[in-house]
Amino acid sequence: MLIRSKIVQKLHEITTKKGWDIAPENIVVEQPPKIQMGDFATTLPLALVKSLRRKPVDIANEIASEFSMDEVASVQPLPNGYINFFFSTPFLQSCFKSVLENPRGFISNPSGMGKKALVEFVSANPTGPLTVANGRSAPIGDAIANLLEIQGYHCDREFFINDMGAKAQKVAKSVFFYYAQQLHHPIPPPEEMYPGDYVPLLASSYIEKEGDALLHMPPEKAIEVLQEYCISKMISSIREDLEFFQIYFQSWFKESTLHDGYIQDTFQQLCSQKVVEEKEGAHWFLTTQFGDEKDRVLIRSNGLPTYLLGDIAYHRNKLERGYDLCVDVWGADQSHVNPLKWALEVLGFASDSLKTVTFQLVHLFRDNKEVKMSKSGGNYITLRDLLNEAGPDVSRFVYLSRSNEQHLNFDLDVAKNRDPKSPVFYAQYAFTRCKGIGREAEACQIDIPHRWDDVDISLLTNPSEIQVLRRFAIMPELLDRACSSLAPHLVTQDIHILANDFHSFYENCRVIDTTNIELTKARLLLVKGIEQLLSVLFAIIGIQTPERM
Repeated sequence: MLIRSKIVQKLHEITTKKGWDIAPENIVVEQPPKIQMGDFATTLPLALVKSLRRKPVDIANEIASEFSMDEVASVQPLPNGYINFFFSTPFLQSCFKSVLENPRGFISNPSGMGKKALVEFVSANPTGPLTVANGRSAPIGDAIANLLEIQGYHCDREFFINDMGAKAQKVAKSVFFYYAQQLHHPIPPPEEMYPGDYVPLLASSYIEKEGDALLHMPPEKAIEVLQEYCISKMISSIREDLEFFQIYFQSWFKESTLHDGYIQDTFQQLCSQKVVEEKEGAHWFLTTQFGDEKDRVLIRSNGLPTYLLGDIAYHRNKLERGYDLCVDVWGADQSHVNPLKWALEVLGFASDSLKTVTFQLVHLFRDNKEVKMSKSGGNYITLRDLLNEAGPDVSRFVYLSRSNEQHLNFDLDVAKNRDPKSPVFYAQYAFTRCKGIGREAEACQIDIPHRWDDVDISLLTNPSEIQVLRRFAIMPELLDRACSSLAPHLVTQDIHILANDFHSFYENCRVIDTTNIELTKARLLLVKGIEQLLSVLFAIIGIQTPERM
């Protein structure tokens, strides 16, 4: 049980004993904004003021007088009704030992053990290269999958290929225009031309491969052939970009595989549950029955399925493949989350089997000026361009530095700087310093301790050392928060905080002191714990652990 849950349980035991009526879920225990204020704090006295008709400070004092836990050394009631809790030294030491023995296991919460999860992300239309904007979903989805694996899930990653939409046909028509033009067989341009330098390049590559073969086909057939070719080329390019970003998918799922009767079967299953009605020549999902403001079209009056029906079928397919949890990483413009979930419930799947994570736009800055981007106008920066300029580690760290629900300002100049202003450099430098300290110890012929019994931990009494130990103790709670909310930016924040604690310790404590070998060994073991924990956290967000910088 996590320490926060144990504190809640103990507080509930006290209130129950006293006959104070409050449910455990209403007992708030949180980490204070500053670690100097305690490792945890509760507002329980404030929640009891109305029912007990007593001053919050009196309630706080009464609770504090009866609170006792091995993990908590000090309970501090405050005049404002808050109660602060400070961890005990034995508890801090036990957490430190766990970090050394199994850092990944220490921060793990095996709530997903024995279950399967599928994270679908990126899934950009295969009608052009990945851009800085849709590239943001790549590290978000990959890190979410890593968080689920921390929880014990067997997790797969999937890219959904939209190879049936109007955009795929639009790019094929645009490529055909350039194809005919380059073969000196001009044709009228399509009503909507796809922008971007890659469009005529696709035409050139097809000519190099097949010559003028398309000119000898009916135009409809030529467009069909080109559509398949363009999608294949774009997916190959997207796959290369993502692998350069150290992101790999177990499956690439084509939408076209659902159009062999599966979508129609899904529609028929919905109809059998009396939630579909024909109106004005179209078939509607009666979502107003579930509290929606309007019903949603499933099949248009022209007989074609809507995007919603296709998505319902796709997610039915996911769950029928045996996944207990499906996570989608979507752009913020997606608006059919609730209808999709209602449909899955109608089809017999658990209401919590689907979770969605949305991400906002990216604004790129260079030389203190925003780089204007518009994909519809053909004016954009590709993900590969960003990775070539900033590097995969920097790009991942910056993409994950803010909540995905917030707009992201990506400042290239700050990100690329090799100084503390760059958050990724600051974090990785902490790990590099740990490695450097180990090399320095070896040069001084000091045996680096590898076992808990090799050192006297009680020598670690400096406030900067205690700060690191307290950070170790709270880390399982922080990771649990990131896992439960599917928020990888919280891991990035935790890395920065741990790196800050390490740098403070390094500045305030002389690690290698040849005149005090016992203290040196204790501090070397503390450095080893920081190094191991940073390594695990770096792996979750997918950045490297450099030995030297």
